[in-house]
Amino acid sequence: MARYAHSKAGKHELRHVGLSLLCNREDGIPLFHRTYPANIHDSKIMFQLYTEMGNLLRSLKKKDRITLIFDKGFNAPENIARIDADPGLPFIGTLSPYHHPDLCRVPLEDYQNIGVSDEEEEPLQAYRTSLELYGRERAVVVTYNPWTYRKKIHWLSRTIRKTKAKLQELRRGLAEADGRTTLNSIKRTVDDILVESHIATVFDIRVSFKKEYRMSIRTNPQVLRDYRSRFGKNIIFTDHTKWSTDEIVLAYRDRYKIETAFRQTKSPEFIRWQPMYHWTESKIRVHGLTCVMALLYLSLFSRKMHRSGLTMALDRAMEVLRGIRRAFYIYPGGTKLIQKLCRLGSTEEELLKALGLEIEAVR
Repeated sequence: MARYAHSKAGKHELRHVGLSLLCNREDGIPLFHRTYPANIHDSKIMFQLYTEMGNLLRSLKKKDRITLIFDKGFNAPENIARIDADPGLPFIGTLSPYHHPDLCRVPLEDYQNIGVSDEEEEPLQAYRTSLELYGRERAVVVTYNPWTYRKKIHWLSRTIRKTKAKLQELRRGLAEADGRTTLNSIKRTVDDILVESHIATVFDIRVSFKKEYRMSIRTNPQVLRDYRSRFGKNIIFTDHTKWSTDEIVLAYRDRYKIETAFRQTKSPEFIRWQPMYHWTESKIRVHGLTCVMALLYLSLFSRKMHRSGLTMALDRAMEVLRGIRRAFYIYPGGTKLIQKLCRLGSTEEELLKALGLEIEAVR
């Protein structure tokens, strides 16, 4: 099950194991998980798991409140067809702006403010339409986040400057090129620089040789316009055609709960999914089960805190719990072991009450 695969963390020399996870929207409580070889694409894994996952969802109470929310990795004609064949399971997904340039080019004048804000409390803007996608008419909402747009523009400008500086340094070095330098070696170096920048299509680089090596460095204005048209845009599609735009956007944005769950699995203090010191499939599955159980307890713990009105970050709450100590002692002349909680501060008492523990009874 442990396979070499692309690593977002850059650990390509290590073998990896994938973890599929289904969580509820309200509290991020894990409902379903499976481990799988990490070198298989998400869409193929979801095709294999959909029957088992769908049976679980249909077995839950309040079936009319169930909506499956997923990201681009799920998108595949066979996956969407299986959902369409299940009328009791509506969905909300997302499309890549790169593959839908016409939607991204809709002028911002056609967008409307919605009751959802971005990271800096600026209102999001949305453009709603309907398109035929995967063989059926879907509601499509394109959101525009001004804060993300500014962030992406800053990233693009900085990346262009850094990449240009590297290319210009390479061009200056061509004046001192010796006999070992060839056009192919220069082009390979240029390709390495462009691949590292992640914006290779922005640049138009030409290398020639006539008595000496020459390099021209230009940026493609049309590609830059395409990049800017996509920045800050997110394309959501759903079969919830009767939902309002605000409801669709809010439901999709709540998928951060599962992203939070994945971040918690990587925590060395809470769950510790990685590093994994197992090689056989049975032990890997047991390791995955224990990690998801830890995530389940953390999610229930967080829900108890929030329902009691205690607004405290989970890592801070765990730190407070770790700081609670018990003392074990025996009085002189006695034989009975007595235990008591050490003195508690107001934060510790508040947290224990939120968990439903009677402090006096514990003492």
